[in-house]
Amino acid sequence: MRLPLPAPWLGALGALTAAALAVNVWIAAHRMEGYNYRLSSYASIYHPLEEPTVEGFARTDRGLEVRLSEPPPGGWRVRALDPAAPPPERLDARRVRLSGPEAEYAVGPVGDEDDADPRRERRLRVKPGAALFTTSDLVVGRFDRRPLDALAFSPAGYPPADVAEARRLLRMGGVDLEAEPARRLEAVWRHVFLALDPGRGLPADGFRRLPALEQYRRIVAGDATGQCTEHATVFALFATAAGLAVRVVDTNRALDRVDLSAHTFAEVFLPERGRWAYTDVSLNVLAVRDAGRGRPLNAVQLAHLHEADATSGLVATVLRDGRLVDVAYDEVSELPRAYLNPNATFVFHRQYPDRWSAWAWHHRYVVDPEPAYALLGDNGPHWKKLLAYHALLGLGFAWLLVLGRWAAGLLRRRPAAPPAPTPAEVAEAPRAAA
Repeated sequence: MRLPLPAPWLGALGALTAAALAVNVWIAAHRMEGYNYRLSSYASIYHPLEEPTVEGFARTDRGLEVRLSEPPPGGWRVRALDPAAPPPERLDARRVRLSGPEAEYAVGPVGDEDDADPRRERRLRVKPGAALFTTSDLVVGRFDRRPLDALAFSPAGYPPADVAEARRLLRMGGVDLEAEPARRLEAVWRHVFLALDPGRGLPADGFRRLPALEQYRRIVAGDATGQCTEHATVFALFATAAGLAVRVVDTNRALDRVDLSAHTFAEVFLPERGRWAYTDVSLNVLAVRDAGRGRPLNAVQLAHLHEADATSGLVATVLRDGRLVDVAYDEVSELPRAYLNPNATFVFHRQYPDRWSAWAWHHRYVVDPEPAYALLGDNGPHWKKLLAYHALLGLGFAWLLVLGRWAAGLLRRRPAAPPAPTPAEVAEAPRAAA
């Protein structure tokens, strides 16, 4: 049988395919070493599209133009907080011109009413004449941003019956689902903590593959135990059902490719603060705040403060004797400090109907890896994984071409079928037989 390619070429193709397959299998087996996520910038992870940012400036004779990010439907409102400062001159939906001496301004979305909502405003201080941008609550720079609903879980990602049942359980527990987000967070967190805390323990094999509501029911009934992953998963369901923007975060810490610790927790977006707040049912930490301004901190901010050993001014809210109380963060920071540290990689989960399905695994492994943040690290493993994966796809396509050429050769060598007899030949056949 004639080969579709010379034997040396087929041998080389087979060897390359075997090598590519071995590399992909190895990477899949070691996916926690940077192959199962894609590192992103801090701003793209923590500043959703709906929040104002400064994308650029332009110096002019008449003042300093500030170019804001893409505005919400109502546009951005910019107002001077100093009575003596000239009012901002709006040039278009994204640009404003500031002039005069140093002054502080506030930027926020235009509301339904005339009055600005100061809880959703971000402040900046500018010296327009000197083209000096001194301080800002706004992030400055150009970076990829996604809408909040792309960063947080959605009720649509859960079975409707599970969301309805979670809301019913919260109401039965006295949670006001119409309260402000910060109050709702406190009530939901307390409800989940009290329900799951008695059932702490290593979960059975396959338990975390169950839906979040089923995990909750079994732990509350005493039929199962759970730890940080289950706590964060259940909390995400109840917080989402309560109308909060929440996401689940994995963190792992390694040194010389040896795992030192791993943990799972949640972050909740508080619109009145315009920021994500670290919250951890497993470690009994509702929130951590800057004592000076009362701002909730996210997990990466805590990691940076741990690196700088600058946590002495922080306050943590914990549950003690059935009451939420504020204590010095250093009293409870031993475990958070172990998990939220400069060597950690923070992986921010996307929501899937079944996170453990083959489709979801393939999607987050290759098609659209989950975003991650690491103070120390690079995207080298991610790009190596894509190179190995696409090399295997290309070799698979090459084998399809080889098989197609081989099949075409078989068809060409097949004897041609005799032509069908004509009507005259059919009529003549009986006479010839006689």
